[in-house]
Amino acid sequence: MEREEFRVFYQPIVSLTSGEITGVEALLRWEHPRHGLLKAPEFLSVAEETGLIILLDLWVLERSCGHLRGWQEQISMESTLSLSVNLSGKQVLWEDMAQHVERVLEETGVDGRSLRLEMTEAVMMDDADPMLSVLADLKKLNVSLDDRCVRNRVLLATLS
Repeated sequence: MEREEFRVFYQPIVSLTSGEITGVEALLRWEHPRHGLLKAPEFLSVAEETGLIILLDLWVLERSCGHLRGWQEQISMESTLSLSVNLSGKQVLWEDMAQHVERVLEETGVDGRSLRLEMTEAVMMDDADPMLSVLADLKKLNVSLDDRCVRNRVLLATLS
């Protein structure tokens, strides 16, 4: 991070009915000086082990929300262009997560309805109470949550 080697790339999300781009998914890449462009699976496990994942997730959220706001202003798609950002389990369970998301939304001017957070499925198997509290706080910000993860959590809750 100090050497500014991380990059955010965006994968378009296209409507199957209209063929229009309705959003983008933020994808983290590491532009390594010797190994070239590395995809997230090649380095995220180390980031999780060292605790740097929280800083990386926040950096991606801040950077991509800033880009989203700029695109929304340029193409007048404020209410329809959305952003999906992946979060690690550690990030979702971090007690200040919702406050940081709120701060990023305020600083960038992005409406919470334009943001979709996707969480790794492993989160669903971890400590449920703190996770559900964070998810509830995020919902208050009108942030969309990955339906698959929410469905899995509901399924797990009904089975226990």
